[in-house]
Amino acid sequence: MKYYLKHGDRDDSRFSGKFVAGGSDRLWAKKENSSWNEVALYASSAGKYVLHKTRFALREGGLNQYAVVIFDSAGEAINYLANMDDHPLANLYRELLNYAANTDLFL
Repeated sequence: MKYYLKHGDRDDSRFSGKFVAGGSDRLWAKKENSSWNEVALYASSAGKYVLHKTRFALREGGLNQYAVVIFDSAGEAINYLANMDDHPLANLYRELLNYAANTDLFL
C-alpha cells in the first residue's frame, strides 16, 4: 500500500509499505484540553520503519502538528520508542511497542 504522511512544514513523506501498529491518547486526554496525540508505525517496502506522530488541536486557534521519524531497522525503532520515559508521549509509545510486538511485521 502507498502512504502519504504529513510532516510539518516539509514535504509529505511518501512510501510503499504496511501499517504495523498505531495508538492514540484521545481517551486519556482531558476533555477541557480538546487536543490529543496519535502515533502510527509503518514498515516500508525498502526495509525501513516510519513513525508518524500527529498532535490534533481542536481548540480555537489550535494548529495540528505532524512529524515523521524514519528508522533503518526495527531495532532502531524499538530503541527510540523504549527510551522515552521522560517524554510526554511515553505511555503512548509503550502502547505502540506492545501492539507492534504482536505483529509479524515488526521483526
